[in-house]
Amino acid sequence: MTRFPETFVQTPLGMLRVWASGEATLSAATMYDHDKQRAGNRDNPDAQRCAEHLVINRVAYTVVVHLRPAADFPTDGHFDERLHREHAGWGVNWYGVTLRRTDSYEGPSGAAKRKAEDLLLPALAGFANSAAGQRLLGQAATARRLERIAELGREIASRHAELEWLEAELAELERAGPSGQPPGPADAGEGGGAR
Repeated sequence: MTRFPETFVQTPLGMLRVWASGEATLSAATMYDHDKQRAGNRDNPDAQRCAEHLVINRVAYTVVVHLRPAADFPTDGHFDERLHREHAGWGVNWYGVTLRRTDSYEGPSGAAKRKAEDLLLPALAGFANSAAGQRLLGQAATARRLERIAELGREIASRHAELEWLEAELAELERAGPSGQPPGPADAGEGGGAR
């Protein structure tokens, strides 16, 4: 499984954990306290400063954002998948900015969703276009390719073992001849046949 490269980015609403899952996919989210206490994050000052929630219009929300290049969005099909908002060449679909209230199961108000999009999309698109963002996306692309190379290596090794097994089975069948039985001592030319 690929471990996606990650960093932390300051936004107008607070610091978010940002990761790239491919050369053209950038995601960001708040962090739960138990995630901050994990071994890799416990001693990381940026992880400790990462927001556990964002306050929008006096309501606390957890947030997840998924950005892609605006040109990668479909122009037809269901409206949920189409480009909803765009900034500096990066965009989100309708579900690209997901807010969850921390105090109830209610969804966000339309005003809270718009405010989150207005503030987070420019900040994250700016990061994606920066040298640090491009480096993160490049690391993700490299990680994906290394994972695929490893998968292909395992598949090739498995196919090679299968090939050797089939070749051995075929050789055994050819030694058996048309009767399908392996050759016995009498058929091997040592006194051959009945007297």
